[in-house]
Amino acid sequence: MQKKRITSGIIKGILLILFILNSWPVLARPGIIFQSSGNENPKKKSADQTGLHEKKRLKILKNMEKVMGKLPDRSDLPAFDIQITDSVSEAGFTRYTLSFTVAENERLPVYLYVPKQSGTIKRLPAMLVLHGTHDLGKGVVDGQGDKPNRAHARELAQRGYVVIAPDYPSFGDLKDHDFETDRYKSASMQAIFNHMRCVDLLQSRTDVDPDKIGVIGHSLGGHNSMFVAAFDTRLKVTVSSSGW
Repeated sequence: MQKKRITSGIIKGILLILFILNSWPVLARPGIIFQSSGNENPKKKSADQTGLHEKKRLKILKNMEKVMGKLPDRSDLPAFDIQITDSVSEAGFTRYTLSFTVAENERLPVYLYVPKQSGTIKRLPAMLVLHGTHDLGKGVVDGQGDKPNRAHARELAQRGYVVIAPDYPSFGDLKDHDFETDRYKSASMQAIFNHMRCVDLLQSRTDVDPDKIGVIGHSLGGHNSMFVAAFDTRLKVTVSSSGW
């Protein structure tokens, strides 16, 4: 059976794991204010809580991999080999249509939005924007779809963010993706790997602040935002709309 849409059983398994382990509060970043009785050493307690957080986080990731498949090895990754096929200059930003290498024999099509700057180039915050379920794929978050309030990639670029918006396997320019021949156990894990490579690309840019990168998505993109944020601690902000 194709993995084009993850089967309902796998989806239920994912949600059950996340729910039972109360994962999302645990996967949240450890910068939490803890209530104190006044007798504890706050620095020690913070360190203890951070260690507990990381231990639980790793346990959750292992359970996610039992459902989704293992995250492929991210060492010794190939050069991006960025190939730009189109660019559109608009007020305040340029949108590039490009693809880049995520792994050997694997390329990912994306939109890259780059705010226009004059003078000394500043490092800007950046967002990974993940589309919902729609044949247009990344075109939806560019505002090309038939529903309102979906153009968050474009709107973030207008607000001064560098934005990368990839296609999910079987949508957009990946509409002909063959799930039977790829190396992944699930489309979810393939997406996690692809999205982490998007973060790699953002961090490689001289106009991106590597410590100010977030992810946002709606529906299909909403739960994929949570999934990639669980694995990639470089993402400082996670916004999930209708991700359940």
